[in-house]
Amino acid sequence: HDVTRMVHLADVLARGLQIGDPGDDTIPMLSQSAMKRLGLNWKTLRRVLKDVDDQLPAGHDLVRVAIGHDACVSA
Repeated sequence: HDVTRMVHLADVLARGLQIGDPGDDTIPMLSQSAMKRLGLNWKTLRRVLKDVDDQLPAGHDLVRVAIGHDACVSA
């Protein structure tokens, strides 16, 4: 199912970007078949990750403002 593939991709990316607390230090291998079935390739993924990396600090700031204190850990 595409939802399962998207959750897998999101889990791998969040762990790789150290977003959240997954409860362990592992980063699973990204499923090539999941990427293919979702229409992704490494070129696209690198571009998306660059955008995420550029925007992550602003996202952390937005969450800090929304909750009223520094509960987020900077990337």
